[in-house]
Amino acid sequence: MTASSLMMLASAVTALTAALIMRLIFPPARSLSSRVDPYLAPTRLRAQRRVSGSPIVVVFGPIVRSLAESMGRVLERSGDEVTILKLRQAGWYRDVPEEESVAAYRMAQLRSVAIAAGLALAAGQALHLGRNPDFSHTFTVTGRWSRSSGRCRHPSAR
Repeated sequence: MTASSLMMLASAVTALTAALIMRLIFPPARSLSSRVDPYLAPTRLRAQRRVSGSPIVVVFGPIVRSLAESMGRVLERSGDEVTILKLRQAGWYRDVPEEESVAAYRMAQLRSVAIAAGLALAAGQALHLGRNPDFSHTFTVTGRWSRSSGRCRHPSAR
């Protein structure tokens, strides 16, 4: 072997070693298909079996169920087993399996909280509690413009 071929071999081994070290430090990203599959699952399931509900239910259903589960865990800290026992003792959701009964109960809890929050916001607006800038900033979710002293301006602009 000549000196130039040894140099080529040494540079190839060095490049390979550097590439392997970089691969260990910074592993390659997951394949695109494994990152996209969770979002395509409803369309792939539709080919295998019919998905019940509208596209809105298919897209936003898991998000709402997740929100209901997390809110249910905050409201009912005793756990699923105790909740199942309480539902069974109360006689609610008898025709539904136990896991689905807890999910249905938590969706009902979420619905009740959302209705109560909407009614509280409507009552606050009806009682003109939005005229106080501090109260308006705290409780007005939409950031609407409030009428004060005959002209429209934002509550924080004094």
